[in-house]
Amino acid sequence: MRFAILFGAVFAAGVLDDILAYGISHMEDIGGLKNWRWLFLFEGLPIIPLGVMTYLFLGSIPDTVQWLNNCEKLLLTNLLREDAGNVALYVSTCVACCGTFSGIPILLSWLTNNVGGRTKRAVAVGFLVGIGQIGGVLAPQVYPDDDDDELVYRRGHFICGGIIAISLIVTFILRICLKLENDRRIHLSPDKYKQEAAITEPCDWVSGKLQ
Repeated sequence: MRFAILFGAVFAAGVLDDILAYGISHMEDIGGLKNWRWLFLFEGLPIIPLGVMTYLFLGSIPDTVQWLNNCEKLLLTNLLREDAGNVALYVSTCVACCGTFSGIPILLSWLTNNVGGRTKRAVAVGFLVGIGQIGGVLAPQVYPDDDDDELVYRRGHFICGGIIAISLIVTFILRICLKLENDRRIHLSPDKYKQEAAITEPCDWVSGKLQ
């Protein structure tokens, strides 16, 4: 429930942020300030009092929080003690996040540099991001709630490992296909290359049709 509220608030803030940014973009030279200055003021100023309030009301440990009674403090302390992990798991999680999120901009940059035409490039990027988001739908099904936690994690790890193995195989196949295509283009005559480029390169949506 907490994660649902958190991510729901993030998406709601993204929608409101776009609306706010659109309105602020029309505040050029109001009060002698540029619209981008107004944007920083509107979105930055509320964070300052919020940070002060968070520092005052959110304690580092349950024992220092003033708005909890002794029973609630004891309950939270026991929950934190039971949920505590070790250093190896914490470091491994940080390493996994670095490897996961660092590959996204690299992949998107590679795709945009290798797809010709604005329309085709936009469709390719949207398709890639959309397919990637399917993982968020499949993840709860890979690790469902079950009484046997060991079986759930073992099965989920096997499924994730299989998907990674398939991704590696597809990556090598794609590399081979691209290498063969590049070798073919290298041996094309200039006239033949221009002839193919005239057919395959213009792929922007112009005047209601794809050229």
